[in-house]
Amino acid sequence: EYLNFYQYVEEIYQIKKKCSNFLSNAMNNNTKIDHIIKGNFERIINEEKSESFNINFSKLLHEEIKLCQKIKSSERLAEFKDKFQTIFKFINNKDLFEENYRIFLQKRLLRNSSMMKENEFIFYEIMKQENGFNYVKKIEKMINDIFYSQNSARRRNSNATLARCSRADSR
Repeated sequence: EYLNFYQYVEEIYQIKKKCSNFLSNAMNNNTKIDHIIKGNFERIINEEKSESFNINFSKLLHEEIKLCQKIKSSERLAEFKDKFQTIFKFINNKDLFEENYRIFLQKRLLRNSSMMKENEFIFYEIMKQENGFNYVKKIEKMINDIFYSQNSARRRNSNATLARCSRADSR
């Protein structure tokens, strides 16, 4: 199901790209045609399966972030960022997306101590630009809390190591 959804998102993204190219190259960025294209694109994304699209899209983001961290590919992440940014604008039920995104974010934060804060903030910034600070404040708090906790643990471990070393030196 994941691969099918990934392909579906890829197709939607390619359609949007072609429409944007058509608009700029053939229609001189005609605002009326732009409005029609955006309206139809929004309809495609928010069809009757809007709820499952939101859940699957947040899961797809989760899987892509995990994969990019695992293979350490900033190129793939940048590529997916463009797809995410293009499609996220058109999602109507962003609250449902955000709710599911936080569930997957929680899993990433709790399971992956070596995760890159920058990767999370890339998508955080896109959501913030589209919906404002109130939309992402819970997400930001989750990210900051886990990194504060990780940094505190590192400092405690470092201090404990220094204390053991100085006790060993004084013997």
